[in-house]
Amino acid sequence: MKVKFLYILIFSILIYINSIFFNFIIPFLVTLALLYKRIWIIVIEVAIGILSFLILGFLGKIFIYQYTLRAFSIVNVFLISSDYTDKSSIIDLFGSKGVPLLIALTYYPRFYDVMQNVAFYARVRKINLLDLKRLLVPIIVETVKIADNLYVAYTVKLFGQYSYRRNLKPSREDLIPLLIGVATLCLSLVLNI
Repeated sequence: MKVKFLYILIFSILIYINSIFFNFIIPFLVTLALLYKRIWIIVIEVAIGILSFLILGFLGKIFIYQYTLRAFSIVNVFLISSDYTDKSSIIDLFGSKGVPLLIALTYYPRFYDVMQNVAFYARVRKINLLDLKRLLVPIIVETVKIADNLYVAYTVKLFGQYSYRRNLKPSREDLIPLLIGVATLCLSLVLNI
C-alpha cells in the first residue's frame, strides 16, 4: 500500500498532536501496530519502554516516562512515512524542492538493509558485533555510496522542465492513514489515560 505524501503528512501531524497534547500511550501503540513488518524494531522499542518504566519508577521520576513514548511515536511516524509514502507524490507536490525529503525517506530503509547485511555477515564470520572498528567501515562506505547514488538519481530524473501534476484527490489507500489518525485522536480523547 502506497499513500500520497500529503495524506501521510496529515496522518503524521494527527499522531504528533495526539501524543503531545492528549495521550502518549495510544499513539505509541498505534504506530507500533503499523510497523508490524519490522519485528525487531517493535521488540527493541518495547524492551526499552519497559526498562525505562522500571528505572524511572525506581527513581521516582515516572512523570518523565511520557517523553520516552513520545519520542518512539515520532520515530515510528518517520518509519511509517518511509515505508508507506508514494515517493512520486513528493515530486508531484514539491517539484525539485522535494528531492532532499525524497532522499531522506528513501535513505532510511536502505541504510537499515545495509545494517542488517553487515550484522548478518559479521555473525557468519564470527565477528563480535560490539567490535565497532571492524563493523563501521563497511557501513560508512556503503551509506555514503548509497546517499551519493540517490542524490544523483533523483537530480537526473528531475533534469529539465517539470510539469507539476498536483493530484490531491485521495484514493482509497490515502484514506486509510487519515482514518487511523482520526480514530487514534478520538480514542485518546475518550480514554484520556
